[in-house]
Amino acid sequence: MFYFILGFLGSFIDLFFKNKISNPKEPCKNKYICNKKIRIKFVPNYGLILNALDFNSNIASKLSLCCYIILLIVYIPLIIFIRGMHIVKLILTFIVCGATSNSYDRIKKGFVVDYINFPTIKPIKHIFFNIGDFFIFIGSLFLAVWSLIKWK
Repeated sequence: MFYFILGFLGSFIDLFFKNKISNPKEPCKNKYICNKKIRIKFVPNYGLILNALDFNSNIASKLSLCCYIILLIVYIPLIIFIRGMHIVKLILTFIVCGATSNSYDRIKKGFVVDYINFPTIKPIKHIFFNIGDFFIFIGSLFLAVWSLIKWK
């Protein structure tokens, strides 16, 4: 139950910021924080990661939702029926948390709301993220590290 609550809270936080930033009455156009190291701006993402398949949002949506369903098919039984494996459960909770938030956006709005940018980091200065993306990235990174440790 702890993992479901944690995932819900993470998704809720991301969706809260997405809704605030993508408010049709007052969308966030361009705001800098932390000495202009972080830019906040509403950017609709119709594609996948790094706007892949941006030109065909229908395929991007179907592919994204299929991956999300497969992830849930693995995640839910693991959380409910398997004892232990707390590190794996926590890692997958991070991934599911971000995927839930992004999938909700894709279903409800037809695109994912991205809003965080790091203009001072040259390799990624043109990329916009959301908190859900960070959850997916952190979970994936920890999963890779955990897999390498367990594999040895």
